[in-house]
Amino acid sequence: MEALEATLTKPLKRVVVIDDAYAAADPADIDGDAVSRFRDILLDFPKRLLQVKKEFRRDVLDPSIPQHLDELLQDETIVSRLWALRERQAWSWLVDTLFREYAEDINKKREDLAGLEDFLVSQKWRVIRAPKFDPTTLDVTGCQLIFLDFYLKGEMNSDRSLERAAELAHLIIGARQKGSLKQYPLVVLMSSRPGAVDQQVAFKERTGLRADFFCFVEKSQIIPQIAPKLERMLEGYHGKQSWAHMLDEFWLGAIRAATTLRQNLSKIEPSEIALLHEAELAVEEARLPDYLSWLVSESLASGLLEDAGVRALGARLPNLIGHRAFPGAVPPSSRLAEMHVRSVMRMDITDGLPETKSSPVQLGDLFARLNGDGTPREFLLVVDQSCDLARPNSSQKTAVLCLRCIPQEISDVALAFYRTAYGSIDLVGMTFGEEKRYYLASWDFVNPTTPDLAELSQRRGGVKRLARLKPVAALARQEDLTQRVGRIGQPVAPPSVTAYRAKLILIGKDSFQKELDATKEPWASVILVQGRHMPKPDATDGSAPSKKKPPTTTTLNLTSDFSEWLAGKLDKLHVPDSQASSQANLLKQHLAAGTMQRVGFEVGQNKAASLGQPWKKASLKKPSAAIHCVFDKTIPKDLTDAMIVLLLTPYEQL
Repeated sequence: MEALEATLTKPLKRVVVIDDAYAAADPADIDGDAVSRFRDILLDFPKRLLQVKKEFRRDVLDPSIPQHLDELLQDETIVSRLWALRERQAWSWLVDTLFREYAEDINKKREDLAGLEDFLVSQKWRVIRAPKFDPTTLDVTGCQLIFLDFYLKGEMNSDRSLERAAELAHLIIGARQKGSLKQYPLVVLMSSRPGAVDQQVAFKERTGLRADFFCFVEKSQIIPQIAPKLERMLEGYHGKQSWAHMLDEFWLGAIRAATTLRQNLSKIEPSEIALLHEAELAVEEARLPDYLSWLVSESLASGLLEDAGVRALGARLPNLIGHRAFPGAVPPSSRLAEMHVRSVMRMDITDGLPETKSSPVQLGDLFARLNGDGTPREFLLVVDQSCDLARPNSSQKTAVLCLRCIPQEISDVALAFYRTAYGSIDLVGMTFGEEKRYYLASWDFVNPTTPDLAELSQRRGGVKRLARLKPVAALARQEDLTQRVGRIGQPVAPPSVTAYRAKLILIGKDSFQKELDATKEPWASVILVQGRHMPKPDATDGSAPSKKKPPTTTTLNLTSDFSEWLAGKLDKLHVPDSQASSQANLLKQHLAAGTMQRVGFEVGQNKAASLGQPWKKASLKKPSAAIHCVFDKTIPKDLTDAMIVLLLTPYEQL
């Protein structure tokens, strides 16, 4: 097995392998047949008996007396010592007598690890081998790579394995809080038994490790798979570690803020709360628990924002992620999606919780009209004034002003992050049993609706409250509506973020064309971002970015999924035309260098395609290449000088 490149393995100085293939025998591994064979050889060969008596300082040892053998073979220390002695020539007789079955089992496990052992030898790492996971001795701060068997000695189900994952997480979290963890260990989970592959996701979740630091490999596949999987984890190792540590800083900042919060709460007097309740809340019919929750959450958020560690991220975070490729798709399992929803909405104001189901209708309430199967038929968002809704009798309020939309279930959460020129979109999550589904709410500001207040408050006609938008988000939607009421002409279009599917065409001489079609793939290929883009320093000449306020421009961005797909296609591509082949090589160089992001279009080519621009030209530098983006399914007849063409069609779910 070939060794990994030295540049990849440089960060790895200490490797730990935890597998029961290295486990010594213990009394439980010795059955009745083994005891009988051991007794017989001691009786038949006095030399063997003397050997045992001398090693363990037994003045009296009669193999014919069961109690004597029990005292010897029920001692874990003695059995472990006998297991170690078996490797010596003078004690080799133990293998075929006392340890026959256990030695056969260990040999089989060692065979399963042969590929890994050969690989470790080829890397020339410092390797520590351990038969069990011992949290009291495992130093997660001192090892960079851990190979861990899913099932260790004596384990018949996954319960102990998953407990071990939680113990590993506890070690890592504790070291991170103390500041002693300089890099997260890479964990390779292994197994040769059935069932482990189905538990790998649960194991990873319990460790709290990012996918960048974890992989699973079946022992039978170690030889072909271990090198590629380690290469994936080691590629960009320092950047991945920096990113994880930066995200940790928010978590550590929250812990520090929570500590300060507890100190403040411990000094609040009941009389102060009573005065606050009477003077500010009761007279406005507000609920004290709601106010205190708001007070605590805002205080905690302020403490987080004021934290020195979090503030320091302001200078480092943009440089780390500012020029990375965008994802082609974001699955519904994304934690960012759930965090985004909870940052915008109060998920505790819902009909699913008895404590808040009776809460009156207010600005920002999100309702759904449900079908018979519980799926949403229509979303309604309250944009009316809460003060009128809270006192319908005095205000004579009978109807509620609402925005409405037809829910669109999405399998790609990234669709919620794209911004069109005039639309306002919210991401809505709904739970169906154990399944979480997400919907796009594209609000209709031209045709608001006014359902009866009683219909919403009494939940008539299959109406259910899902959540309540937080004040900032609710007021933003209310403002979106009022800006359009009585307006003449189109509103000012905000910067847009638009995703497209793409077909790449390499054009050669004499009308030669080679197509690479990604329009049927389940992800976006290209994202165009309109806005005031701050120029980045030129990595080749070291020039600093301009401090002048940049103009509004549009940039071309190939998604990570499309870039990876395209690089794979180009690597296998054989083009007979020299011109097309040359352009393919230029693309390969830019894809490898990561320079297919934030590519500006030529001056005069930055108008949106929706305003009648049939194509735009983007120029790549060092090496020089030009990409013509055509917003159609065919190349325009007047586009005669193009050699690399991207045919772009709007990205929608397949």
